[in-house]
Amino acid sequence: MRRLTGEFLNDFYGLGAKQARYRENGVWYHPLHEFPGVLFDQNGCAFLQTEAEYIGCNEIVKGPDPNHIHVRQGISSLQKYRVLSPPPVSVLRQKDQIAAKPAAFLLARIGWMKYYRGPQAGDEKPIAGGKYTAESLGHEAFNFKPIGGTLYGYFQPQMAASTIRLERIIPSLSNRSSADGILVVFVATSPSEGGQRVIGWYRNASVFQEPQPSKLLERQQFNYFVQTSISDGVLLPSRERNNFVPKGAGGMGQANIWYPYEDGKEKNASWIAPMLEFINGYQGENLVQDPSAEADATISDVLESVLDTAAGFESNPAIRIAIESYAMTRAKKYFRNLNFHVEDHSRTKPYDLCCTKGPSTLFVEVKGTRSLGEEIQLTPNEVDHARLHGDKSVLFIVHSVKVIEAKIPTVHGGEVRLLEPFILEKGILRPRGYVFGLPKTGTTNNVQGKSTVASC
Repeated sequence: MRRLTGEFLNDFYGLGAKQARYRENGVWYHPLHEFPGVLFDQNGCAFLQTEAEYIGCNEIVKGPDPNHIHVRQGISSLQKYRVLSPPPVSVLRQKDQIAAKPAAFLLARIGWMKYYRGPQAGDEKPIAGGKYTAESLGHEAFNFKPIGGTLYGYFQPQMAASTIRLERIIPSLSNRSSADGILVVFVATSPSEGGQRVIGWYRNASVFQEPQPSKLLERQQFNYFVQTSISDGVLLPSRERNNFVPKGAGGMGQANIWYPYEDGKEKNASWIAPMLEFINGYQGENLVQDPSAEADATISDVLESVLDTAAGFESNPAIRIAIESYAMTRAKKYFRNLNFHVEDHSRTKPYDLCCTKGPSTLFVEVKGTRSLGEEIQLTPNEVDHARLHGDKSVLFIVHSVKVIEAKIPTVHGGEVRLLEPFILEKGILRPRGYVFGLPKTGTTNNVQGKSTVASC
């Protein structure tokens, strides 16, 4: 197996740093001399744009040996730190250590949009999708627009080719003009943060060798290569697009399509299995079914801010993140001490921890707060899961925590409160907003005046 290095990880995640270092524990590194630079640990990285930013970081100090730097509490304590998916420590695992692959799949690179439902304010056209999308409206702009219960997808297979080589998806398809039951994974490069990432996928898709003509005005009569039912389409909210696809040798190179077979032989790419594991396990928000979910993160931040302010604390996103991380650590330790096997599902499921012991399974929702914990914020997905599985769910709250405010906030103390089972009817659930879908039929364009008129 190839040795894990900073250079390899920099290429794998497509970060574009001039110099990269890797240490599993995130504490000791060789110094950075070229910028932008990046430091990796087993779970994520800290990207340092300039030398001034690097020198000005008080947490990074020179070690006794001038050939090393020391990050006292590890790079995960740095403000610039972000968690990567798949985590760096796993990218070189052999594929037989991860979940089995589906029978047939391919990757298709497209430009970046939020909704892929055609041009709209703030999401006018695909970005970072090559020369064509820079000058014109890329056909992929409608890839996740439901039309009559179907999604129609387009991508440009090769730089100079306009056909899909089905035999490179499965060798037995060499004499076919189309194939069914294919997983098509769409990949795009983030225009704000860089790195090509999984943005969504079609399950059970029909894939056509030649572009299919379309007369659908809803998608401007653009051709398409793939189609599936809307129930088999998933478009990730922007905040969930964190599963990186490497560039260059061994990754997804210049061609806009990645096939699992070459010359009749299956490729041995270690990054594929973790990506497919994420896709197979994902149960989070889906913009195909609910485009308004793109705003959930913003709404959650606003509600958290309001609760902080109401409790007499200044709202601060960095502090909220630190408190969430602290509460998760406390919760994992709590259930492990009770001899539960604990898995973190916070990225892919509508709950945070899955705790198992013998035949028993608990779904744990974790919350942390500086307040007394009398009110917490819940997302729509968290509410739906509690309604369906409340008898097997636990609400784990770490309240009254103390925070030392600094560039990197430090959290300590606090008391644990458990609600088991997590039955919503035991408390008071108050909505702070609704999205109302109008009926498709039975409406008129004028007021009939037949209703009872109330006083205003």
